[in-house]
Amino acid sequence: MTGDTNPPLCGELDLKPGMRVFILGMPDTVRDAARIDSSGLEVLAAPSTGIDAAHLFVQHREELMRELKALRQLIAPTGFIWVSWPANAAPAESDVTADAVRDVALPLGLSDVKACAIDDLWSGLKLMVCKESRAS
Repeated sequence: MTGDTNPPLCGELDLKPGMRVFILGMPDTVRDAARIDSSGLEVLAAPSTGIDAAHLFVQHREELMRELKALRQLIAPTGFIWVSWPANAAPAESDVTADAVRDVALPLGLSDVKACAIDDLWSGLKLMVCKESRAS
């Protein structure tokens, strides 16, 4: 062991110990792989103002729009939101794609800054508040 206590998936998602994080719909397999429960994150039962990060797992654009709009009002100016949706190879029916995430995010003042294959079933985009929108 190298002494790195940050689980690899948490590191890939830029989640660091002590961060206040809201997670919605994360499958148990992903939660276990990321070792969320032993990561040192402060996982919130409900989102609150000034959260450092959020991770949404969604299958439907309507849900994406509703949750992203709500979280945009709560995320810290330098915080981020991961949005994950079923990958093309996943058997779940979904109308969410990377382009759909961008289409919903941009009017909210969010832009994608990173992409990640969460696992074999889930893809993800990391969104941050656009620099010109951070004061609002």
